[in-house]
Amino acid sequence: MDHHISAGIPTIEDYNALKRTPLFQAMEAFSDRFLESNRTFLTDYSRKWVHDPFHNFNRQWEYVFAFDRISDYVRQTGKKTVRVLDAGSGVTFFPYFVASNVPGSVVVCSDYDSSLGSIYSAINRHSSENVMFAVEDIHHPSHSRGVFDIVYCISVLEHTSEFKSITSQFKQLLAHGGLFLVTFDISIDGTAEIPIPLAERLLNALAENFPVRDPLDPRPLSEITRTSGILTSRYIRRVDPSLLPWKHPFLSVLKSMLRLRIPRGLVKNITCFGQGFRNE
Repeated sequence: MDHHISAGIPTIEDYNALKRTPLFQAMEAFSDRFLESNRTFLTDYSRKWVHDPFHNFNRQWEYVFAFDRISDYVRQTGKKTVRVLDAGSGVTFFPYFVASNVPGSVVVCSDYDSSLGSIYSAINRHSSENVMFAVEDIHHPSHSRGVFDIVYCISVLEHTSEFKSITSQFKQLLAHGGLFLVTFDISIDGTAEIPIPLAERLLNALAENFPVRDPLDPRPLSEITRTSGILTSRYIRRVDPSLLPWKHPFLSVLKSMLRLRIPRGLVKNITCFGQGFRNE
């Protein structure tokens, strides 16, 4: 497939080019409208996570990467109806963007946090998009086999270590030929989730369950992450610190130190990774 956005670890050049695309601009405008119209419902939730998920450098690339793959899959398959699972969803604009821009789509958001149900209900009372919420743990999904055409998991798998069993569960949820999308952060300095050795374990687990994948740089992650020019939080700190994923960098560093992970600076050095698979 000829994708606009390369899989793997993005470069600074990739990221800056992505920010000039019509897709990025449309997604940013949609996110801004979503936040404005749902400000009242999202106030408490934003205190425990972030107010504006799209304006985090890693999420900007991850969301656009994921939608690029989703829209290409729908175009390639010609499907008129598409069932989509947002696994470990939290509450963001993204499933609503997918439902709004993929005709015939139904997006199921799943998360173990039962308190999110009331937020989705409030949003859906004045939303025209076909989005629903289900309380579900990604370790033990209850959906039927083969019920989804697309499953995506954005910045979730780095927070678990049961890679093989979870990716196997996702494979069972997908219809034959279905699309699985995964993105996750990689801690270059090993002080955050997910350090490079664990990221390689995750990629190995994905390869076992999904042998058909996006073309990738064949070098090991340990070598790629040493390459100059890749997108990192250290780069973002220089050009636009407001896009860093941490509200309070000092507290984030302190938490790492308490876990005996000592950062080499006030800002942890992370990048992100994205890959698409077909369930063949």
